[in-house]
Amino acid sequence: MFRIALLMLMVAIAIPGAPGWAAKPSAAPCQQPGVPMDNAEAWVKLSDARLKAEDLKGAMCALKSALAQGKKDSDTYGIALATYGMGDLLVQLGEADRAMETYRNALSLFEALDNKPGVANAANTLARLHAEKGEYDQAVTLYTKSLEIYRTLGHTGNQAVTLSNLAGIHLKAKRFAEAVATLKEVVTIHTQSGNNVALAEAHLSLGEALEGTGELKPAEASFNKALELFDGMNNVPGKTRVYASMAGAAAERGDLARAEELYKKSVALDEALDRKPQLAATYNDMGKMYRDRGNLARAVEWYRKALEVFESIGRTDAVAVIATTLGNVHSKQGELSDAEAMYRKAMEIYKAKGDERRAAGLLHSLASVVARMGNYASARDLAREALALYQKSGDSQRAGQVQELLGKLGG
Repeated sequence: MFRIALLMLMVAIAIPGAPGWAAKPSAAPCQQPGVPMDNAEAWVKLSDARLKAEDLKGAMCALKSALAQGKKDSDTYGIALATYGMGDLLVQLGEADRAMETYRNALSLFEALDNKPGVANAANTLARLHAEKGEYDQAVTLYTKSLEIYRTLGHTGNQAVTLSNLAGIHLKAKRFAEAVATLKEVVTIHTQSGNNVALAEAHLSLGEALEGTGELKPAEASFNKALELFDGMNNVPGKTRVYASMAGAAAERGDLARAEELYKKSVALDEALDRKPQLAATYNDMGKMYRDRGNLARAVEWYRKALEVFESIGRTDAVAVIATTLGNVHSKQGELSDAEAMYRKAMEIYKAKGDERRAAGLLHSLASVVARMGNYASARDLAREALALYQKSGDSQRAGQVQELLGKLGG
């Protein structure tokens, strides 16, 4: 009992108001007309509805009412639900760290109540946030905790989702054998449930995992099964992702001809649907494939296609990244005028966005390229501008590199 009381106190301390909401809200905005609001769960349901409607202030008001009602009624379960809801709200507000602390409080409350569904859901949500931060060990521990409960409760749908999340972590960490074992269990669950969309996704991921273990024939069989399932559902975006994954795997094996063949199948489908962002991403993948293997001329060909598409849809962030990459490739090939043009394109975007760190890096690269072209006065001006930005940001290491370049340029 003391533990529950202590946890309730922790919740009261840990739940923050959003900026500008420090004043106590009036009761009127929280009340749902015609609906009895005499328990914490009712307030939590109201908060959920308002959160779905993107009424964040209304959701906060309802959750505060839920916490107050739960405290009044000594309703620890209601407080746990409200605390979990507050975590959801903080995620929507972009307060990931505070959300995690709030979810931990909810998890502790559910554990104190021995409420297994609550424990499983809170652990699962915490695991997802740890995974998003790259904290994979903590995520695996929490996913495993929730998985054990879902198994006990017989919640096969939640088991499959949690196993898929675990497999995703194993794939990112290149623990391919663990990913294969986990995904085979997912395939079994979805085969039995008849959920073909999820089954296709599981076969796609299993193909990637099997490629990682070097089991090429089973990988191809799994990819083909995913293609068959997506095709049967007329799911063209799913098919493009399978082709892209198969292409990436072929590239990793060094089979560039096969990789390009598969990438082009993905391109054809995306062109037919006018899926320009996906089309540009595939072109970029093809450019990277050839760049990483030293075929810079082919890399430039595909990077330029990606650049053209991203420019056509106004994706300046992607344009800047690809233009920088093209600048580097042109510079390496000695194509200095092209390198200069690409670096300037990227630099102007970063300057417009106020991203001085990246703008400084482009200015530094430009100074080096322009110096190689023999225009030393312009190179000095560019280097001085880069130096000023690096000094402003406190980046002494890069500032020193630019000063070294200026020394060589006599200025």
